[in-house]
Amino acid sequence: MTSRMKAGRTLTTILVVLVVSLAGISLCLVTAERARNSLSNELLNEAKLLEAALNKARLKSLHGTIDDLANPAYLRLKQQLIQVKKIFPQYRFIYLMGIREDGEIYFFIDSELPGSTDESLPGDPYRGATENDRKVFKEKKSTVESPIKDNWGTWASATVPVVDELSGEAIAALGIDLDIKNWNGIILEKTLPMIVLSVLLLFFSVIGLALTWWKKALPQERREKRFPRYLDAITVLFISLTITFMAAFSVNENQKSSRNEAFESLAISKATFVSQAIRDMRAYELESLSLFFESSESVERREFETFVRPILSKGDMTIWGWAPAVASDERSEFESKISTELSGSFEIWEMNDQEKIVRAGERALYYPILYLEPLVDHREFLGLDLGSNAITKAVIEETVETGFMTASDPTTLLESTGEAKGVLILKPSYKEASGAFQGFVLAFFRPEVFIKLTESISLKDGTTVMGIYLLDDVGRPVFLASTVGEHDRIDDSVSELRHYHAEEMNVIMPIFEFGKVLVIVVHPSLDYERLYPLQEGRMTLAIGAIISLFLTVVVGSLNNRSYRLQREVQQRTEDLRTSLDKLTRTMEGSVRALASAVDLRDPYTSGHQRRVTALAVAIAEKMGIDSERINGLRLAASVHDVGKIQVPAEILSSPRRLSALEYEMIKMHPGAGHSLFEGIEFPWPVAEIIYQHHERLDGSGYPRGLSGEEIMLEARIIAVADVMEAMTSHRPYRPAPGLVEAVKEIRDNSGKLYDPAVVSALIELIEEGYTF
Repeated sequence: MTSRMKAGRTLTTILVVLVVSLAGISLCLVTAERARNSLSNELLNEAKLLEAALNKARLKSLHGTIDDLANPAYLRLKQQLIQVKKIFPQYRFIYLMGIREDGEIYFFIDSELPGSTDESLPGDPYRGATENDRKVFKEKKSTVESPIKDNWGTWASATVPVVDELSGEAIAALGIDLDIKNWNGIILEKTLPMIVLSVLLLFFSVIGLALTWWKKALPQERREKRFPRYLDAITVLFISLTITFMAAFSVNENQKSSRNEAFESLAISKATFVSQAIRDMRAYELESLSLFFESSESVERREFETFVRPILSKGDMTIWGWAPAVASDERSEFESKISTELSGSFEIWEMNDQEKIVRAGERALYYPILYLEPLVDHREFLGLDLGSNAITKAVIEETVETGFMTASDPTTLLESTGEAKGVLILKPSYKEASGAFQGFVLAFFRPEVFIKLTESISLKDGTTVMGIYLLDDVGRPVFLASTVGEHDRIDDSVSELRHYHAEEMNVIMPIFEFGKVLVIVVHPSLDYERLYPLQEGRMTLAIGAIISLFLTVVVGSLNNRSYRLQREVQQRTEDLRTSLDKLTRTMEGSVRALASAVDLRDPYTSGHQRRVTALAVAIAEKMGIDSERINGLRLAASVHDVGKIQVPAEILSSPRRLSALEYEMIKMHPGAGHSLFEGIEFPWPVAEIIYQHHERLDGSGYPRGLSGEEIMLEARIIAVADVMEAMTSHRPYRPAPGLVEAVKEIRDNSGKLYDPAVVSALIELIEEGYTF
């Protein structure tokens, strides 16, 4: 292989590697950017959902100072952030920030356990705040930044403004931090298939190129074997299939992203509808009922029924009631009064350990259920002392201590069936005039009924499943209700929120209400993927596979056709070569016969043409003339004196010196030889070489007196060989001068009569021991 070929192959390899690498890197960067945007949107959306979960009124009661540590609103929100962080374990920090007039950003609250080394106390300045954090407050726009480096590490952070609906001001900013290693890991995981496919494409391209060169270097007979013949087709198959997989992966990711965005939009709208219904229950119904009791001197049973009737028209998703605070010494009088009002017996009761109704034991205060609507199905709960139940007792204590509306853990307290669980919500009521505590407005929230009612009036398309959970004190999700059928119901009381196989298809919306964290989860139904399949990627894969197979077949067929054509051309070339060989042998035989005829007419010079031919060929080889040109020289030299056939034999064999006339007749033989071969088509200028073999460099030769470069190289070689052979052979009219004289003659006339290069080659041959 020549150095030029090696350089060409190296350059081709570099170009292929460069082009394929650039294409692969570009695709990987596009895929990584798409993954980064998707992850940013996911991070931002979850931050927005967390922001929407906040109780803005409670947040506005915080001051952003160390005094907040004693503020019940701070303690409740702190506990809620700790709980909600459990369902988002991928996030390291969830926190709320404020901004001072001088532009300093500080912490309101974070999700770290109290006393932990990473906890930020209320009012602590955030030293790692960026200009984008300040823009969140100023422009009230959400942002995602990565990487951000602060005292705690390096993060990808989403920051969302918490805007007061009344004033329109940003009262805080909610941030969530994802460790940059996890951030980059997720992006790498989503980009990895494209990286692998790009490396495979580069590998197959380089291997295919190397195999192509290997095939070209094979001998013809090995190149015609089955594997080399189909090598190009195999290379095309692997490369095209790799490109197909890359295209299918990219198309599939695009469709998946679009489908996920569409589902997320639908799921958030549904979850928002449900969360708003829960907030309305708190903000309008429970608060209104509480104000009704606080602003009235007393509320009669009929007044209570009238007030809650519009609320109940929405459905019996909630049981409404009133439980007054009754002191121990007022118990008998209270029971007697209510018995008269109900025209029947009434007493304050509780459940004993055997779950039997018994008269409530002695305690300082009782909280009996006095009013309950709808009463028809729940009359048996009238008189139940809420303080007698461990679950409700804890709620009462927290409600009294904080003054805030508080919910219980899931309970069957007011369920007649005792199977479905609900959440009891208590709102303390105080006399408007005196501020004296008078009891609790209660709502027994029934998630199973609630979610069915909300689903029936919201968009019901059969593609989504919605569930409601409540987080316990350690952040574990406790299942309350779901829109799935009874056979699909989750039986475990504590379960995972994400129970759909594609994690990105779970929308989780927390709600910070009643001192608890309720969680609404929306994920696709079992029919979702059947109704909205990811078919574009599969179609791309199928079409690409068909095209790949088609290209493979086409390339294989073309290679086979090329192979067959080469075989036919080779066979015809062999036939032509055989015919040409026969023709050449015939031609050479004719030429030899003609040369022999000359030898027969001049027995003294017999063998002259043969010896001149041998010497001329040796000189040409010494000069490095190509073999094809030497073949022409050989033929011309073997008949260079063929023109002497026209010279009388008596002159040729005369033992005396020739007369001037006879010499002139001898000088005619180059022209006669030219005439004999002029009409014969040879691959070489044989006739012209014969015509010029007696010409000399200085123009003193014959028959045309040519000089220098006008004389063909072949003729100049024959001229030297002719003189050399003649001077070393005897003639009728003189003995042979000998080798020394011949060499001297030729050397002395080098550059004058004879070509110096030819002379130099001749002398090298003589010195090497050449003999005729």
